[in-house]
Amino acid sequence: MSPTIEQALQFHQQGRLGEAEPLYREALRVNPRDYELLHFFGVLKLQQGDAAEAVGLISKALDLRPTAVDAMSNLSAALLALNRHEEALAHCERALAIQGDDVGALVNRGLALGHLGRAEEALASFDRVLAIKPDHVHAMYNRGTILVGLTRYDEALAAYDRTLALAPSHVEALNNRGNLLARLGRNEEAIERYNRALAIDPRHVTALTNRSNALRKLGRHDEAMAGTERALALAPDHVAALNNRGNLLLDLHRPDEALAAFERACTLQPSDANVLTNRAVALHALGRHEEALQGVENALAIEPRLANAHLTRGHILAKLDRHDEAAESYERARSLDPKSFIDPTAGGGG
Repeated sequence: MSPTIEQALQFHQQGRLGEAEPLYREALRVNPRDYELLHFFGVLKLQQGDAAEAVGLISKALDLRPTAVDAMSNLSAALLALNRHEEALAHCERALAIQGDDVGALVNRGLALGHLGRAEEALASFDRVLAIKPDHVHAMYNRGTILVGLTRYDEALAAYDRTLALAPSHVEALNNRGNLLARLGRNEEAIERYNRALAIDPRHVTALTNRSNALRKLGRHDEAMAGTERALALAPDHVAALNNRGNLLLDLHRPDEALAAFERACTLQPSDANVLTNRAVALHALGRHEEALQGVENALAIEPRLANAHLTRGHILAKLDRHDEAAESYERARSLDPKSFIDPTAGGGG
């Protein structure tokens, strides 16, 4: 092994990625068909966040060694980072056909299946990982996320608790456990989890936003607004924080300002049905009912089963004296979510 390659590997192992990169490039210039160089450099690029170059490098490595399970697993990770989920799954299946207990391939298979909406298969994949390695933090955390999607909330809470027992500073597990508690109406407990996450990472914009949403549900609007403004100071284009700000302003009967927040969020993410619905609520509050109706229709074209959009549509149609249609919208909202009628003036908050 040449001194250049040895130095590149040493820097890579030490986490000195910026210093390792030019050495890898120089070594590949001399040996462009070296499997280890291509593979390790691809892993480095993935660690640097350049998944596209990682895919190219690791694919070349696999051309040289088509049955290399570790390269297949790493290639699937790079493809996942590019949202190429079907391709990632195919490489996981190839790897597992060769080595059925490869933990990396099983984890990536679970992630790919989860993104593809195949939740039960994803759960089975993570369970296989945990049967091999019970303390695998990433598998346990993602198992919790899949269980949330399956509405198996008690099991999801247990999975997040196990994740946090293994890794007490796992910010995403704290944040997601908070989200689940908030979904269950346990907002005080949710806020405690968000506070723990923010004690570890004070700049975690998603945790700040979720904490503000929980505070809003408890009627603690000043604290909620302070957290939302802090989130937006860190990330001015954060759609969920803008949506939160709009909902808070609606609660405070400031629909003009709320509309501005929702307009900004819609510019950034035009296909977010929750934001479109909340924008319609602001327009409705301003007496711009026809515009509001068109906005909520746009939301329902994207997400036909969004209960709050049907509820909002009912309010707007009632104001327009289209009472039969309003009644149909209310009934549709009720069928999708019986809780829709706990607060019939609610504007959203998704």
